[in-house]
Amino acid sequence: MEQADISQAIRGELFSTMISMCSFEQVMQCLFSTMEKFVPTSFMICYYVNHHSAHATTLAYAGDLNEQPRLEATRIHLLTHEDRREHSYDKERRIFWHKDYREDPVIRRNLEAIFPHDFSVMGMVLNETRESHIIISFVAKNIDGFEREHAELLKYIYPLCQTVVNKFFPTEEEPLSSLTTPLEQAENALRILRECKGMSHSLRRAEAAAGTDINVLIEGESGVGKDLLAKAVHHLSGRARFPLVICNCGALPENLLDSLLFGHERGAFTGAHGPSKGYFEQAQNGTLFLDEVGELSPAAQTRLLRVLEDRSIRRVGSDRVLPVNVRVLAATNRSLEQEVAGGRFREDLWYRLNHYRIEIPPLRRRREDIPVLARYFCQVSPGLLNIPGRFHLSPESERNMLSAPWPGNVRQLRHVIEEAMVEASIARRSVLNIHMGGREEALRETDEKKEHPIAQDGTGEKMEDDILLEAIKSCHGRVSGPLGAAGKLGLHPQTVRARLFRMGLKPKDLREKYKLTN
Repeated sequence: MEQADISQAIRGELFSTMISMCSFEQVMQCLFSTMEKFVPTSFMICYYVNHHSAHATTLAYAGDLNEQPRLEATRIHLLTHEDRREHSYDKERRIFWHKDYREDPVIRRNLEAIFPHDFSVMGMVLNETRESHIIISFVAKNIDGFEREHAELLKYIYPLCQTVVNKFFPTEEEPLSSLTTPLEQAENALRILRECKGMSHSLRRAEAAAGTDINVLIEGESGVGKDLLAKAVHHLSGRARFPLVICNCGALPENLLDSLLFGHERGAFTGAHGPSKGYFEQAQNGTLFLDEVGELSPAAQTRLLRVLEDRSIRRVGSDRVLPVNVRVLAATNRSLEQEVAGGRFREDLWYRLNHYRIEIPPLRRRREDIPVLARYFCQVSPGLLNIPGRFHLSPESERNMLSAPWPGNVRQLRHVIEEAMVEASIARRSVLNIHMGGREEALRETDEKKEHPIAQDGTGEKMEDDILLEAIKSCHGRVSGPLGAAGKLGLHPQTVRARLFRMGLKPKDLREKYKLTN
């Protein structure tokens, strides 16, 4: 593949992960998994360097757990501006590549303090200020691992990586205040879940299941917080010190299915420049979260069932069988029982996944949680989105939000609040004025469809397809974003794209067909 094609694939994966409101660790895991397909990287580490203390702190790690460096006690020898200018591969964008890092004593001391063996490294310096900077480094286990063409690829993805880092660690705020470990993030998630009275039953079941290795199926409408509950189960379990890997089942392309799930060896297919671990290997000893498992194709269901039964995998292009020790959490916005009855989901796979079931009620059935969630988003969203100021809701806004049906659930609530933040920031106001207005009728109409679901026969599916296409047409071909069909219908964008794929339609063609003309 050409450099531009590779960079486009990487940017597409990253952007898809970002708009799904994933955590920083998940976005970095996505970056590594995608880069691993095209460059011979063994692992990736993102770390923060404090210029005053000259110490490094790990923000995210992806790759071989046996190689993971511990940076919390590592002192960094800071490079001067002249050092950087001399040794940077791309001076303007601060991209570096060292074919032989041992030639320079300062760089050698730094890298050998972190990675005490022969290797090659390339990376990017991001969010550099007088106080600190952040580095994303890709590491190969041999001294000739990276070539200039691999480093050249970083030039293409640098702007999006900078956007990712700015989103989670905006430079306007003190960076250390934003740095949280996965455990701290899990504790924050649990704190919010425990404050939501309408989630108490679901949370009790999650806490009961966490201490076991039983497979858990989480059911609920799109946007209710199934991923948040899955993270809570993982971080309360004995597997918390191992990875939580998230697989969006609705975004698994059929032609890359085996490679993504089980990994591949070098030369297994065109473009396989090196070995790559699939989702199961990445989650070894930890947890694999299968989000929107109801979207799996029949072929993917068969492969997944085989792994759950045999507890082993075989990489594409390899004859070697690898045992896997992975706990599976699955989530769906469909009724898998109905999918089984309709012949769209394997009954034996459903039994494997449905050892223990947790249902999350929609937001309209737990309205007491709306003020709690709204206040939480008012606190955290400005920092994550780099919106200056502090915000709070007016009493009228709270009343309007309590009366809205919220078919898009918590995800939609968050989007509405963040949209109001942008408007308030432009008007230099701290009070958020949220008027559901005409949007409320559209929300109620969609809400009624959720309360009275379409029959799951052939006619019902066609009606669902017609509703989806009509929504895309009214949104001028947009699928995602604040003006997209997914938000209008209260669905995840990846769910909409997967449905279009099964219908034989491409979002790009629909955008062209229904684009807004003057």
